Amino acid sequence: MRRVVRYELDGSVTVLADSYNGKRLNSPNDVVPHPDGSYWFTDPPYGGQLYEGAPDAAGGPSNANGKLNPKLGQAPGVGLFKRELPTNCYRIDPSGRVDLVVTEDQVPDPNGLCFSPDYKRLYVVSTGKGPATPVGRQGRRLYV
Repeated sequence: MRRVVRYELDGSVTVLADSYNGKRLNSPNDVVPHPDGSYWFTDPPYGGQLYEGAPDAAGGPSNANGKLNPKLGQAPGVGLFKRELPTNCYRIDPSGRVDLVVTEDQVPDPNGLCFSPDYKRLYVVSTGKGPATPVGRQGRRLYV
């Protein structure tokens, strides 16, 4: 459902992030915790694809012509959203604030990340050629 959640020990779900600057996230995944209490995550475009189960609504980047029915066999609310953000990497501050840390221009379609053993470097990897990656931009890596 295009959000980052934490499952609590009592079975409840806490939403950590579902938007950035008022726009819904794409398909957050690959979350890594930092010892300072923050969470870092990638937000590639793949959740809006049919094979991921929740394509964009008609007119969205992964369903531009409206040929897919995003509601078939899905929970209520699925298929109502269109991708609003570029593919980026974000940090959730312990207070709950969401910050942009790596842009799509730096690493297109980020879909893998980890910290160095001393937590001083964050490594972010592009998934390579994918549904929303222009030819020639795949396979980039960055550390910050």
